[in-house]
Amino acid sequence: MRTYLWSVLAVAALALGWAFLARPAHHQLGPRPGLFVLLFSLTVVAELRPLRWITGSDGAEIVTSSVFMLAMMLIAPLSSVVIAIAAAATLAEVLGRKQPERIAFNVAMQMISILAASGAMHLVAHGRTIFTTTTPDGAWVLEGRWILGACAAGLAALFTSSILTFVVVALAQQVSVVAALRDAPSLALAMDLLMFGMAPLFTFVAVRGTLLTPLVLVVIVGVYRSAQVGVTHRYEAMHDLLTGLPNRRLFLEQSRRAIEAADRRNRHMAVLLLDLNDFKEINDRLGHAVGDLALREVALRLLGQRSPADFVARIGGDEFAVLIGGVGADAAERLAGALLTDLRRPLDVGGVPLAVDGSVGLSIYPDHGEDIDTLLAHADSAMYQAKLAKRGLQTYDDTRDRNGPTRLGLLSDLRKALERDELFVVYQPKIDLGTGAVSGVEALVRWRHPQRGILLPDQFMPAAEQTELIDEVTKHVLQLAVRQAADWRDRGIDVPVAVNTSIRNLAQLKFPEVVAHILATHSLPAERLELEITENTVTNDPVRAEVVLGRLKQLGVRLSVDDFGTGYSSLAHLRTLPVDRVKIDRSFVHNMVDSHADRAIVRCIIDLATSLGLGTVVEGVEDAATLDLLRSMGCQAAQGYQVARPCAAEGVEALVEQLGVRWSPRLAGL
Repeated sequence: MRTYLWSVLAVAALALGWAFLARPAHHQLGPRPGLFVLLFSLTVVAELRPLRWITGSDGAEIVTSSVFMLAMMLIAPLSSVVIAIAAAATLAEVLGRKQPERIAFNVAMQMISILAASGAMHLVAHGRTIFTTTTPDGAWVLEGRWILGACAAGLAALFTSSILTFVVVALAQQVSVVAALRDAPSLALAMDLLMFGMAPLFTFVAVRGTLLTPLVLVVIVGVYRSAQVGVTHRYEAMHDLLTGLPNRRLFLEQSRRAIEAADRRNRHMAVLLLDLNDFKEINDRLGHAVGDLALREVALRLLGQRSPADFVARIGGDEFAVLIGGVGADAAERLAGALLTDLRRPLDVGGVPLAVDGSVGLSIYPDHGEDIDTLLAHADSAMYQAKLAKRGLQTYDDTRDRNGPTRLGLLSDLRKALERDELFVVYQPKIDLGTGAVSGVEALVRWRHPQRGILLPDQFMPAAEQTELIDEVTKHVLQLAVRQAADWRDRGIDVPVAVNTSIRNLAQLKFPEVVAHILATHSLPAERLELEITENTVTNDPVRAEVVLGRLKQLGVRLSVDDFGTGYSSLAHLRTLPVDRVKIDRSFVHNMVDSHADRAIVRCIIDLATSLGLGTVVEGVEDAATLDLLRSMGCQAAQGYQVARPCAAEGVEALVEQLGVRWSPRLAGL
């Protein structure tokens, strides 16, 4: 790009020197100096009022100055015209506060274009000018040769300026000149052609009948206003009017160009899809006006994060898309993580801080798709998984895509796995923070896949949760966990066991009967079983869920709210649901030693649960300092790598032998 810019400047300098040496000006401003000054003034005004045509990450400018520049060339010496055009263009660019390189290029392009026009004029018109087109008796005539010369001059200027501009666009977007020409806005090309075409008419009217000049100016202004309306409509069609960001249509256009560039350069490209979490709650509780202000602030936050190569768009109500060129999965994940971190800083909405969080799905070209529609679909799938797992960021994985071939294959294998008994359970112990003894375990399912090895729950459970298979998987895990708890109890190890449930489980009115049958089969008291539910299991169908939870409570099964604190309606659930304790989400725990805000949240949840007579357990404890801090806050139980990693039944037995067992109604939330 820099080489090209310097080449254009060098050509402009040589052409300018040739203009002064080969064609010295005998009359500095030509036979009509007043008209020349008028054309110069109109050129400056037109340069200062361009139309901005948005084409993607950049844009083109539509100006009407070409008609006046060409008219100056048709009535005055070339050297004076070049100086005037250079002065007008420089003045307009400087007042427009454009970068020096851009100013130099635009001025050079204008000079080269007008020199090309002059060459075409003299080649075709053979030196005839508007002032020599008279008959011997002094009558005014418009010679055909002069008309052809003026038209040739306009075409030469248009062709030269277009080629110089399209080469810059091609270098900037790293596409071919043909591709840049193909993507050029038709309105901009049509306006340039119209302006250069009107130059001969304007010149003839100005020279032959000065009183008619305002009429032609009115026509030019009318054309300009019509183009302005077209540009406005184009902008509104390609942008989100609330945030000012490009909309889905423009994002798709820009993405296709980016994919073409990435393909030619054999490079990767990332598509990020951001959806704001629980944004409906903001609109419902604070009003749509506050929601609109929040969306504008989010847009500004995203624009502040992006690098010069990125492209940000709002493609839905609270959905934003970000294009990142030239990066693979690792770099894209780092950038997406930084974006989320910045987004989570409180927004200033009308002077009031507002906390907003989001979920990001990430897809990579060409790994996850070779066209933007596929990449967006896969980013949307990843974003859904990130929201479901409450992990903030998720790169596309076809094993989690409900329509992906790998996921469909996993579902088929999962059916066989249930028949072949390939699913097994490991247990993560919980300890009583008061005594240090084991107070219970959480059953975590694993899959011993014959080809893929050991699979963790997040590799197959999201797929199972979207089908009826989740009922069979949950029933299988319950059978294994209850049987193990009953076996421990028979051997004098009274360790309650907790099992996770899903939305589909609580949507089944017969689910309490399934649980009761399993408990009876293994003769395990109901209070030794704890079922963990998440808030979204209730909000999906609250009436049915409350009925199912009520029946489970009547059985004597203990209920706990998992991932507590991550939803807007947590407090409402504590008032209405028959739960026994809450599990404080790990997102508040991992940084609570260093974060005053996280410590305050955890302390408030513990105090709230205690005042409501509920037990508390914290998950994700990974260091001794956090464990000590939780103990000082009055938390009852904890689990995490600092306590013990998930292990087989033998590992739990060894830990019980070392620490002892402490199960009590208090720890169960009674």
